Amino acid sequence: MSLSEFSKEFNVVHIQVRKEKTGIKKIINYWLDTISNSNHSENDKTKKEKELIDLGAFLHFYDNKIEILDGNRECPDFILKTGKRKIGIELTDLIIDKYAKKTEGTIHKIFSKVLNRINLLEIDYRGFYGVKFKNNITFRSNSDQIVQEIINIITKKSNESEFIKFINRRPHSKFVLHNIQGGAFGILEKKTCRFYY
Repeated sequence: MSLSEFSKEFNVVHIQVRKEKTGIKKIINYWLDTISNSNHSENDKTKKEKELIDLGAFLHFYDNKIEILDGNRECPDFILKTGKRKIGIELTDLIIDKYAKKTEGTIHKIFSKVLNRINLLEIDYRGFYGVKFKNNITFRSNSDQIVQEIINIITKKSNESEFIKFINRRPHSKFVLHNIQGGAFGILEKKTCRFYY
């Protein structure tokens, strides 16, 4: 593939990703702001933001005419409206595939290493970082290189990556890593070092 062909393909993918992000933001922005300004604990806010991102992505690709009536609640997590019907949604991650479960554990270890190394730096890198990995990665055998690439991108030492497609950052009161591949991998938060599912 020539540089020109690569550049054209990259631009097409970049435009598509931007459209998808814009569509998801339209669905969830009001509720992200509501949760951010709520009296919930930081842990609950982080968990709810992750759930909103997952729900927004689902609604964007499934039927973006479904609206969120209440996105700041528990049990069910959300109340949606489609036509005259109201629907209660409780989000849950279910992993049956053994490979996916192993991958989840490896990504947890990668995110933990990133967290530990970021904590050693003098600069504050607080934010909600959505990490999008490239396809067909062997996480376990490349974990050290993946850790370094994530750190390099977050600290702006390098944008070149063999394993990371991109990392999005939004303001947040803590340092949070989120795998935006899918719902199976969860969130790692700086202070408590807990995964949320």
